[in-house]
Amino acid sequence: MAIDLAEPNTYQTACGKGYWKCAANEPNSITLANAGFFYSLFEQGGAVMIFWNSAKNDFTQIVIND
Repeated sequence: MAIDLAEPNTYQTACGKGYWKCAANEPNSITLANAGFFYSLFEQGGAVMIFWNSAKNDFTQIVIND
């Protein structure tokens, strides 16, 4: 597996990049106010971003596919 820092910034999600059509509750981009991290498994493709969602008061994960 690989873990990397996700600096505060705006990131396109996988659906925002056109990998599939965004679902009704799936954003096409997210803006991080605080750092998060990318997590991916080698040889399985795709990456997930995990970050603290202050609106939900919980961690959120979303597919980025970098």
